[in-house]
Amino acid sequence: MALTKFYLKRTSTTVSGTLVGTTATVSATTPTYIGAAGNLSEEMNGVISTAAQTSLTLAIPGNTTVPRSGLIARWYSSPIAGQTIGSQTITVSIAVQENNLDSNYQFTWVLAVWRPSNGTLVGRVWDQLSAAAEPPSTSFAAVTVGTGGSSTSVTCEFGDVLVLEAWRASSVTGATNTRNNLVGYDGTTEGGATNNAAYIEFANAIAFYDTGDAALSASLSLTASGSPLTSGSAPLSALSALSAAGDIVAPIITGSASLSSSMSMSVLSKVLIAGSSTLASSLSLTAAWSVATVSGSAVLISDASLNAACRLVRRSSVSLTSRAAFNEILFNIIEGKRFRGPTYVMKGSDELWFVGQSVGVTVVKRQDGSWFETVSPVDSELQAAARVYRGGYTYPLSDADAAELTAAGYGAYIS
Repeated sequence: MALTKFYLKRTSTTVSGTLVGTTATVSATTPTYIGAAGNLSEEMNGVISTAAQTSLTLAIPGNTTVPRSGLIARWYSSPIAGQTIGSQTITVSIAVQENNLDSNYQFTWVLAVWRPSNGTLVGRVWDQLSAAAEPPSTSFAAVTVGTGGSSTSVTCEFGDVLVLEAWRASSVTGATNTRNNLVGYDGTTEGGATNNAAYIEFANAIAFYDTGDAALSASLSLTASGSPLTSGSAPLSALSALSAAGDIVAPIITGSASLSSSMSMSVLSKVLIAGSSTLASSLSLTAAWSVATVSGSAVLISDASLNAACRLVRRSSVSLTSRAAFNEILFNIIEGKRFRGPTYVMKGSDELWFVGQSVGVTVVKRQDGSWFETVSPVDSELQAAARVYRGGYTYPLSDADAAELTAAGYGAYIS
């Protein structure tokens, strides 16, 4: 999802994490006063209101010699995707009012990128570099204040949010009385004076990512360059296709996210499965596909079908649940092919001469590619060899190793 226009709402933000402090600001300037609404954390989104305009007030004690500034209100966007918000024209449209013209109220605004995950300011896109003219009367009036195409570029990460603050620009007042400066917003009409649908608009769209129960739907294709993050309980639906060349370490499937039944993962795709993620029943992993790591409490559900060429790195906390046939075939699937070389029966020369003992034969590959067997390995021969399989031991094999041993006549000893 992407938006160019965000409407300023009266509803509280749903952004979690550490937000801007109630007595703080994202501006580089400290306001002389912060209105009661400046401590609120409201929402801005892409939906225009169907209700009448509401307003927020900043009470400014007058001073004819010392300039007065003030933070009136603050709005947050939903978490955005990783991107660079480039220098561009950005416009804020809103309604303003002062209860006496000697207040000298001029509206201005600040836009910044905030990181709720650690409560830090990422960068300021615009910081009070322009202001609206003072309203011509004590009635609400619509004003528009833009950047003129010269906003500051800020690079964002996944999960950052936009923060918009409405301000009174710093100026002296014409009297010492306390005056009220207001903003009107969340109405139904863009540019309206008394029912204003206030908004901030970007020349270039702001991209978002979906969380929670958002689903990547059936038949969705994630290409090799894709790096979506699926979190919360968001599922990758059945039949979603991860492309053959995709080295998709992200999506990182975390939390309670699941890879749905019958989902086909193409060859060479890689996924890190962590936390309490599940490989659902009947999930088919195609040949040569690898699960890089299975950790935490990850579980292979009963009857999960693993293709014979798929190798799984098992960890101590990973379990195969009931009806998953942990038999010889499944062992081969999980651990790979094995080689245990030939044996011969050695009989004693004492009174138990008729009792034989099975002894392993060591299989050696020379540097010239030829093979030989020995029951009495010599260190110098072993050190000079290209490869050694000691008698009596079981060795895991790659497909290439298995093919080489089979060609040398040892295929009967591979399981």
